[in-house]
Amino acid sequence: MAGSKALVRRGLVFYAGFLCVAVLWRVGFQRESLLLASAADGVHWLRDPLLGLAAGLLVVAVSAALSAWTRFGQALARALADLIGPLRTRDCLVLALSSGIAEEALFRGALQPVVGLVWASLLFALRKFKQAPEPIRTEVEATTGRNEANRLRIQRIASAVRRS
Repeated sequence: MAGSKALVRRGLVFYAGFLCVAVLWRVGFQRESLLLASAADGVHWLRDPLLGLAAGLLVVAVSAALSAWTRFGQALARALADLIGPLRTRDCLVLALSSGIAEEALFRGALQPVVGLVWASLLFALRKFKQAPEPIRTEVEATTGRNEANRLRIQRIASAVRRS
């Protein structure tokens, strides 16, 4: 279990860094609270977390069922166990919670208000994509400006992805 403690510790440090970047970006550069949502924005403080919890439990249940009942799920579970070793339920929960909070803070709380939903989602997906692609080159051109509230925003983004 010494290996699992080190993994959890490294994970917590990594996601604490993510959270610091999110807070620095949003509060330090944008001069806005990271927790900007309010009831006026249509946020329901009881319903929304409960829906998130229900969705998370559903994903866990489907994942457990696939791991138990399909060859693909069993192979994936074995590969993950070989990669990270045995973890206690508490360690899994700590890693899941810390990654969820830090990633949401960075991608939804800090980036999405600036670059928009599509680009924040694309960046999130690219962070999760681990396949080693052939060499590619990406060119991105962005135009920034201030909105009516004098907040810095990206007004236009053009990008091109090409094989090198």
